[in-house]
Amino acid sequence: MRATARKRAWTGHRARGETYGLANPIIRVRFFLVETGSIDVQLAIARYAPTFVSDEERSAMLVRALQLDELSGVLSLALDQVGAFHPPAIVDALLRGLFARPGDVACHFAAMLAFVFKKADSSFDWEFRPLFLRFNTDLHAERVDAFRELCALIGLDAVPLMASIRVVASPSA
Repeated sequence: MRATARKRAWTGHRARGETYGLANPIIRVRFFLVETGSIDVQLAIARYAPTFVSDEERSAMLVRALQLDELSGVLSLALDQVGAFHPPAIVDALLRGLFARPGDVACHFAAMLAFVFKKADSSFDWEFRPLFLRFNTDLHAERVDAFRELCALIGLDAVPLMASIRVVASPSA
């Protein structure tokens, strides 16, 4: 959405909020959170005004962003928050995204998982870059091999995880 369109949308929501008598800033933020449906607005509220959203709402927003967005500003906003806030639903979305998302996104999910499990010093630790980049492929067997290596690094058992996210192992396994 272009900046002018965003401004018009925000102005429209603001006018509706004032029409509904939402003079209280807390009520107004909650109204925009629910009313806009815009994931970038929701993530901005979750980031800059976290007291206005519950952990469940924040988790649902982040999972939605991890599932729906391409490698863009919204996904970057989501990944920035995931580094500090990663309940099981978010970890599950990252694990599923290793196979469900395009390679350029999957490699960032792999890097975030290494960071979340405290095996990497940053959200894209260059020490593990060769492993992360192995997810940037369309070849299923190569992703399975990279997944097994990542699971070994972060201390998870790859076999039940692949079964739970319905990943078929490569024939050479």
